[in-house]
Amino acid sequence: MARALSEKQRRILEFVNAYIEVTNRSGASIEYWAGRPYFDVEVHDANGNVVSRWSRGRMFTMELRRLVLADGQTWYYGGPVELTNDQGAPLAAGDYKVVVRLRGAFPFSVSFPLTIEP
Repeated sequence: MARALSEKQRRILEFVNAYIEVTNRSGASIEYWAGRPYFDVEVHDANGNVVSRWSRGRMFTMELRRLVLADGQTWYYGGPVELTNDQGAPLAAGDYKVVVRLRGAFPFSVSFPLTIEP
């Protein structure tokens, strides 16, 4: 689903929420190893450059953890990502792609378009 934001809306809405839902329907538990962060949310510009990310400015422990997703269990990954660049300036009007990316032994990502209108 595409989402278009005007400059005024962007000033009011300073971030976009993006989540991925992972459900195990395999009939058995799935075990894998992953380090933190288990996911990231990125905003890509029209050229494919990452212009913002959920993990920006956050600190994570250096660990490798065994994760077990039981049959029928659902995990949610994601969060709010700021609509600003690394210097803190608001993203310019244009077309972007928001990507929620799982990390670890089973990398996976989903994306959706985001348009910031002038």
